Amino acid sequence: MNIRRLTIVFVLIAANVFNGFSQTKPMNEMWGETSVSVDALKAGRGKLFDEGNFGMFIHWGLFSNLGGKWQGKTYYGIGEWIMNKNMAGIPVNAYKEVAKEFNPSKFDAKAIAQLAKDAGMKYIIITSKHHEGFAMFHSKADSFNIVDATPYARDPMKELSATCRELGDPETSSLESIHIYPIN
Repeated sequence: MNIRRLTIVFVLIAANVFNGFSQTKPMNEMWGETSVSVDALKAGRGKLFDEGNFGMFIHWGLFSNLGGKWQGKTYYGIGEWIMNKNMAGIPVNAYKEVAKEFNPSKFDAKAIAQLAKDAGMKYIIITSKHHEGFAMFHSKADSFNIVDATPYARDPMKELSATCRELGDPETSSLESIHIYPIN
C-alpha cells in the first residue's frame, strides 16, 4: 500500500473515530446559561466588587523571581509567560529549579493588609496559582508549591488570609483558588 492510500485510510478511520466523540448538543447548550443578569452577579461573588468599589490586586509568583530574564537575556512582555516557547522556552525541569532560589523573605502580610485598609480598600485579590503549576500556598496535591519547593517554606496565602481576618470581617474572609480577602 502506498503512502497516499495509507494516508487516505488513516484520515477516514480518524474521521469515524472523532465522529463518535461529537457532541449531541450545541456548544451553547452544553455551557449552560448564555447570559447572566447584573442582579445575579451583584448577589453572588460579584457583590464584593459591586459594593467594594476599591481594592488591591496582587499578581506575583515564581516567575517574579526571574524578572523577565533567563540565561542572560531579557524577555519583555508578560513575565508570567516566560516559560512559553514564544518567550524564553524554559523547560519544565529547569523552571522547577528556579523554586530552589525563590525566597520572598520581605513578604509582610500585615503591612500589605494594613496598607489596603488605610487606603480605604475593601478587598485584596491575589493570584495564588499560575498556569505553570506553581502554587503560592501549601498543597497536598502537588509539592510544586511555595512551602515544599522553596527555602521560604511558609504559606503567604494563609498569612494574608489570617491578617485580613484580624483587620476585617472573619465571616467574609475565605481561601479560594483566586484569593479574595475582604477588609472591612
